[in-house]
Amino acid sequence: MIDYARMHDSYTPCELRIALDRRFDLAALRVLRRTLAEAGELRHLHLDFASVASLDAAALRLLADDLTGIEGRGAGVVVRRLPAEIAAQLAHHPLRRFSADDDFGEDALFTDPDREQIGFAPSDR
Repeated sequence: MIDYARMHDSYTPCELRIALDRRFDLAALRVLRRTLAEAGELRHLHLDFASVASLDAAALRLLADDLTGIEGRGAGVVVRRLPAEIAAQLAHHPLRRFSADDDFGEDALFTDPDREQIGFAPSDR
C-alpha cells in the first residue's frame, strides 16, 4: 500500500508526495508505477522511505531508472528519510543522487544547493 498526496487539480502538473510501505519489492514498484501513471504530469515527486524496512535490489534499481526518466521529463525528484541502515548500504547506488537527506553519507560541504530544483542534474565530474 502506498500513501500519497496530490498537490493541485488533476489537469495541471502536480507535486506528488508518496510514503512507501514497510517492504519495497517488485510488487510495490508495480503499485508505485500505476500511481505515477494515474497522477499524470508531474512537477515534483517526493518519495518518503521512512517506513521501509526491506528493499529488493532489483526493484530499487528499476526505481532509480524510473526516477531518472521522470527527472528527464522535467520533474524534480527527491528521496527522503531512508533509514540509516539502508542508506549505509546504498552508498554507491544510483538512487543516492535523488536523496535530500543529510545523513545519506554525503558531505554537506559538497552538496549543490540547487539539487531540489526542477531539472537539476549533478555534474559528471
